[in-house]
Amino acid sequence: MCRKTRSTDEVLVPATQPEPARIIPGPNVTEGHIGEPAELPCNAMGWPRPTVTWWRDTTMLPLSSRRYEQLSSYALLIRSVVYEDAGEYSCHAHNGIGSGAIFKVTLIIDLQPEPLPPAGGEEPDFNSRDSEPVVPKPFEFVPLETRVSLVTNDPTAGAPLQIDCSVKGPSEAVEVTWRHQNQVIEESDRKRLLSNHTLFITKAEVADSGEYRCNAEYENSFSISAIHIAVKGEILFPNSLVVGGPASSIKLLSHGELSCAVIGRVSTMPLIRK
Repeated sequence: MCRKTRSTDEVLVPATQPEPARIIPGPNVTEGHIGEPAELPCNAMGWPRPTVTWWRDTTMLPLSSRRYEQLSSYALLIRSVVYEDAGEYSCHAHNGIGSGAIFKVTLIIDLQPEPLPPAGGEEPDFNSRDSEPVVPKPFEFVPLETRVSLVTNDPTAGAPLQIDCSVKGPSEAVEVTWRHQNQVIEESDRKRLLSNHTLFITKAEVADSGEYRCNAEYENSFSISAIHIAVKGEILFPNSLVVGGPASSIKLLSHGELSCAVIGRVSTMPLIRK
């Protein structure tokens, strides 16, 4: 940030020079309490503004879910801390300049209960047994497994596209979300999210190509599976050798052959030239 000083006022001019993403060091240990929210800091900077992701071990955490949310300050909010949340988290910042930056934060769980105030204003009398921490029973870990598969053979623009996501785990209360190129897919007239976690696109477009991810989450466990899909387009052009101005549609089939469909009245056989 540049500062221009005048005799009566000051004008702040935003920096326009590219700056690699960096993270200003802060507290690398955060204390959490069972059942309460906890916030892990990540003071990321850079120009252009960096993209920030939070990781635990080798798993990337969702930007927003029932358990997590990335705040506008890039901090990670854990909505309600459970016993298994204790451990190391890492904040990754990238903006396309340099190799990016990483900052690690450790969440510790405070298991010491708060003493109740004594009745009648007397000083509390603690003995060694009273001061021992009460360790809550750990939550039962329920493993999740997701598997993404492309049902539609040879995805083509204008045709339906179906992608299945099978989820192994609890039969109820599993939250499943779909992402396309890291953007959450919202249900619309063209894109349908079925009850069995299938993503169905009624009429595919070339822009639908890219990476699709199925995210499943249940309490303190989650699973992510991804697949890359390429949607082929149609080539439409006028045919000067036909009467009535019909159009020809050429498709490249999966086994390398060309398919030519002519709509309208023709006066001669269409030709395909390389």
